[in-house]
Amino acid sequence: SNGAIASNMAVTTVREWWFHHLCEENVRDIEGLQMALERKIAEVNKAILRYAENCGKKMATTMSVLLMHQERYYIFHVGDSRVYRMRYGIRKKIEQLTEDQSKLVKQPLGNRSVWKSMLTSCLGYRSTFQLYVAAGDITKNDVFFICSDGAYKKFEDKDILNIAKKHSSKLDDFCKELLQAARHRGEK
Repeated sequence: SNGAIASNMAVTTVREWWFHHLCEENVRDIEGLQMALERKIAEVNKAILRYAENCGKKMATTMSVLLMHQERYYIFHVGDSRVYRMRYGIRKKIEQLTEDQSKLVKQPLGNRSVWKSMLTSCLGYRSTFQLYVAAGDITKNDVFFICSDGAYKKFEDKDILNIAKKHSSKLDDFCKELLQAARHRGEK
């Protein structure tokens, strides 16, 4: 699909930059890294727009980037994917750290209407987008994960916590079961 192409372009471009070209940015501190990453995300948006125009297609993607440095986290986010933090303490709790950049719209479906989620900001659809940036402190035993709308719309927070409780020491197993459960509930 066109969204998958846009998503692949975004991930590949940022990953390539992170591992092979970040050193060329002359970044000296976290603020410099933030500015460099914001520029790279803007470049990704332009690249997807160019590609879509050349192919005569419309395409867009969401993007959520989570950086952790020392005792702090930094989020760079566009769209409706989510960054969550599970905090382990006396009680486990889950917290959504991003804001969904979407709204519900009524769309006709045959002789009735249905409510659908529509992105208000994403990469590759317009020349401008809203970049949500957040930062915060990390405490011992915090667990972070990024989740697409296809997965989180299938669960309530308590469902995610129940899966996490079963796999508190193996994050790979947590992710695999969450994905498997989303597919079992109808996600592609």
